[in-house]
Amino acid sequence: MNAAQFLSGFVLIAGALTSACSAGSGVGEDVGEAHAALSASDFIYLRCNATGWGVDESTRLFPFAGSNVLARTYNVSQSWMLSPGDQCIVTQTNQLDGWGSSQIFYTASGGSVAVPPGTASLATQAGGNPTFTVDYSVLGSHRIIANFSVTPPTIQIQSAADACAGVCPGSLRCVLMSNGIPTCVEDSPTGP
Repeated sequence: MNAAQFLSGFVLIAGALTSACSAGSGVGEDVGEAHAALSASDFIYLRCNATGWGVDESTRLFPFAGSNVLARTYNVSQSWMLSPGDQCIVTQTNQLDGWGSSQIFYTASGGSVAVPPGTASLATQAGGNPTFTVDYSVLGSHRIIANFSVTPPTIQIQSAADACAGVCPGSLRCVLMSNGIPTCVEDSPTGP
C-alpha cells in the first residue's frame, strides 16, 4: 500500500463520519410521526425524476456510516430541475427492490428542500401527495444522506462539489462512490 492509498482510505473514513454526523442535524421543523429504527427487512428509496420512480437498485439508498444512515449518489441532468425543481419522495418498503406488503411514504417537512443547504426533516404522510420539491443549484452529481437513527428522520442533499469539499489533499481528486462515500483518487499523469 502506497502513501496515497493509505491517505485515501483515511480520508474516506473521516469524510464518511463527518458527513454522517452532519446529516443528523435537524432543521427545527414539525416533528411529524415518531419513527422506529429501520430493521434488516426495511429498504429506503429516493424516487424522483433525477433517480427514477421505481423501487429498485437505481433509487435504493445504501448503507453509509453508522446504523440506519443510508446514502446514494445520483445525477441531476435537466436544467428544469434547477427551477422550478424536481419532485421527489422518500419511500420505505419491506421488500428489496419491490413494493412488498407495506410501504411508508416520507415528505420533507415544509414541502421543499433547497440545495444548498439541502437539509430537511422527514415526516410520514398518509394520503394526499407526499412528494416534495428539491431545488438544485447546479447540474451534475449529487448525494443524498438519509438518517433514520434520529427522530424525526432527516435528509441531506449535496452537490458532489459540496460533499467533496476538503476531503482530499491537493494532488488527489475526490469522487463519490455510488453509495455516497467520498474517496480520493490519483489522476493518471498526462503527457509523455
